[in-house]
Amino acid sequence: MTFKNQPEQFIEPEDRKMFTGKFIKTLLITSTLIGLPAIAQTNAGSVPEKAQLKVNSLSCLGCKSERRESTGRKLGLTDSQLEKIASLKDRARVDSAPQKAQLKELYNQLKLAITKPAVDQQEALQIQSKINDLRAQLSNKKLQERLNFMAILTPEQKETLRHKILVSESFRTNASNHNRHHFCYHRA
Repeated sequence: MTFKNQPEQFIEPEDRKMFTGKFIKTLLITSTLIGLPAIAQTNAGSVPEKAQLKVNSLSCLGCKSERRESTGRKLGLTDSQLEKIASLKDRARVDSAPQKAQLKELYNQLKLAITKPAVDQQEALQIQSKINDLRAQLSNKKLQERLNFMAILTPEQKETLRHKILVSESFRTNASNHNRHHFCYHRA
């Protein structure tokens, strides 16, 4: 099978298909490799800002961390208030860490209990009861944390926050909790 010196009419039809197929594949690969950088350069500036990810963060633009900062700016928190809030968050994180670790361990125990060949329903229910108690305790701690946060705010800041929560709740859909307000706290 030599194609160099043979005129096209003397090439066997089977060989012509193979030659044409290889040629087309090579042409496509080459044009793609050459064309992609050129396309990337022309479109580099045309990507909308909301589609770009933040480089130093795990979240995309418009997600909770940006809203949290925005809420802090909208409330006009003073340096003293920011220090108190940071202290409050740190204290709450440290206080709830042992219970969260215990909760994680209980969930692992529950998984093991319900996947045993012979499931002991009583054991599974006892573990679930412990999980429910811990979750209730953590929920009460979170409520106390929110109440302490509200105590730091001035009446004007409380009104601004209330308005922001009411507006976000008014436009929230059941399909997405992305816009749900958490009183400027991380959900742990």
